Amino acid sequence: MDEHLFRREALEHRSTPAFGSVFLIQPPSFIVLTMIACAAVTALVVFLCVGQFARKETAQGYLVPDKGLVKIMPPFAGTVIERRVDEGDVVKAGDLLFLVSDNRGTRTTPDIARALLTEAQKQRDAFRKQFEQARRAGELEMEMLEQEVAGLKEELNQADQELMTQKKGLSSVGKAFRYTAISHPMGTCRDNSY
Repeated sequence: MDEHLFRREALEHRSTPAFGSVFLIQPPSFIVLTMIACAAVTALVVFLCVGQFARKETAQGYLVPDKGLVKIMPPFAGTVIERRVDEGDVVKAGDLLFLVSDNRGTRTTPDIARALLTEAQKQRDAFRKQFEQARRAGELEMEMLEQEVAGLKEELNQADQELMTQKKGLSSVGKAFRYTAISHPMGTCRDNSY
């Protein structure tokens, strides 16, 4: 029972290709992209196995000394850049324990705290200049007002003297008219022009 399912002619026809053999050719860009992807995966695996990285944590808590509990809270969030005391050191109130950087900055101003300090100093200097100018203007105005008051006092003294002179003159004229009667030579005056 050595009979095949297909005829011999059909099997021979199938064994010889009509157009030749098929070769799959890949474009060069596919080979380059495959190599780059393999290199990236290899570099990632090597980094995960060998590489080290720093982990940043933000924690709020308490430092527990031997004789009690002390709560230390920085005035702002940031990174501890310098430690000034070691464990077991004796500290007093007001001692500097850590230097904390607030790490606020941009590409144009990497140290924003220094830029803010410089800006505040400029504003302080400008306010001092304005205050000094206002103080000088106030002093000048005070001097002018004092001069004006002195001038008005002098005018008042002159007016008082002139008034006294006028009163003396009126009293002497009053004495002269007290003894003199004025009469109209025509008798009565009918003219109402004056």
